[in-house]
Amino acid sequence: MLLTLDLATTTGWCAGAGDISPALGHVRMPDTKEDVGAFLYFYRKWLHRRLDDLMEDGNMDVDPSPEGMKLKNKRALIVVFEAPLLPRAQMVLDPIKGRQLKQAPVTAATARKLMGLAGLTEMVAIERNCLCEEVNLQSVKKALGGAGGKEDMMAAAKRCGLAPKVHDEADAFGIWILAVRAYAKQFQRVWDQRLYGPASLV
Repeated sequence: MLLTLDLATTTGWCAGAGDISPALGHVRMPDTKEDVGAFLYFYRKWLHRRLDDLMEDGNMDVDPSPEGMKLKNKRALIVVFEAPLLPRAQMVLDPIKGRQLKQAPVTAATARKLMGLAGLTEMVAIERNCLCEEVNLQSVKKALGGAGGKEDMMAAAKRCGLAPKVHDEADAFGIWILAVRAYAKQFQRVWDQRLYGPASLV
């Protein structure tokens, strides 16, 4: 089973083994303002519940643990998330002042939340004995072709017969395609054909 996550204030997720169309969904994090702890606590509880559901639905072999069901086979449930990318400061041209350094529009609390989501994902995966990987945005763009913008991701998901409700779900699906290619190669041809047409099988 593959669970992929597009981590953000609205986190998109995609889950499936590759043999049939995956499930899509998203969760909106609470607006906790500067309270980073409450934000991350909500996400940690949500992720544990998501893993519980997948383990139960997949009838996976588990052992009890204080954190919840723990997999006997680490590869029975593989979690893949997109590495957090924080906006950078950049040089802009002001008609009066000339070149000016424009600070990235991210507060310290927002940066801590985004990085915290990634760290918690890895921590929870260890607690539940799931294999955990991360991918970068450029890898997802390359996997799906096109510019990799929001509309490209939505279009790719729809070509595969999915109906994402928000862009975050489509982004999670893009990560899922990469995960299929890495961990469920026996199904890669099916999804490549849906994405690129019969010519992709030649």
